[in-house]
Amino acid sequence: MKKPLRFLTSVLAGITLGMLFAPKKGSELRRELSRSSDKLGTFGKELLAASKDASDEVQKFFSRKEVRSLIDSGNAELSDFLKIAKKHGSELSERARTELESLVENIEKRSKPLQKAVKKKIESVRKTIQKHMQ
Repeated sequence: MKKPLRFLTSVLAGITLGMLFAPKKGSELRRELSRSSDKLGTFGKELLAASKDASDEVQKFFSRKEVRSLIDSGNAELSDFLKIAKKHGSELSERARTELESLVENIEKRSKPLQKAVKKKIESVRKTIQKHMQ
């Protein structure tokens, strides 16, 4: 709905600016403005009538028994799909959490010897620095 309104606003602004900057006498400009507003009013009425007709056609289409049936069955299938996805999503999320906890635990176990080696090396370097600083 916003696009047609923007279009009409742009058209009106363009017409207005074009006429205001045109090198014509005031009386000629007013006469042209009057004519163009009549044309624009007619155009607006025709556009409104066409949009009402289109709206009526869309409503008729969606109220047809076959279309209504398709929409209802699609909604039911979507609802079933979402229930299944939610169930399996919960299961998958629990499984992923368990796997991640196991992975973290395994990393912690494997990193302990490395942590000890790093601490030992840091202590060695600190002693060497202290020795040289004295």
